[in-house]
Amino acid sequence: MVILKTSYYSSSWQAVRDFLEANLTDPITGNKSSSRKWVYNRIPNVKGRNFEGYPFIVVSDSNISTEKTSFSVGKKERKIRHLITVYTYKSENTGTSPQLDTLSDELLAAVDSETALSSVGLNNADIADSPSDEITLFDEQVLTRAFGMISQSVLDVS
Repeated sequence: MVILKTSYYSSSWQAVRDFLEANLTDPITGNKSSSRKWVYNRIPNVKGRNFEGYPFIVVSDSNISTEKTSFSVGKKERKIRHLITVYTYKSENTGTSPQLDTLSDELLAAVDSETALSSVGLNNADIADSPSDEITLFDEQVLTRAFGMISQSVLDVS
């Protein structure tokens, strides 16, 4: 997936989704690029018939800088921000979630791999996490961890 100047918002969101699905192991199937739907653009109805279970990841809509930076002749660069939130069940015994830590570790390692992100059109990514948080979601106790990711996309504007 390449970030397109004619569809910045949808193509950058799709690029992040493709990146996550290709680089994170789905704990339910044990595979990358799982056929199970587990990366969403909003919190799914976890009580609905089509919900495929925890854990799942929500990638917010893209937030794209309006300021373009010249990269070189005929090229412009924009900063793209995403909020990536991981949702997992909380263990009743320990109050923690090994899946949350495993997915968080994989996400950080994948973002640190410049080639993985560059292959989907996102360059020079920086990521920051927040502490895990316990929330009630549709009457269920779940743990979350949010990551703010800022990347750059270079466009051919000639």
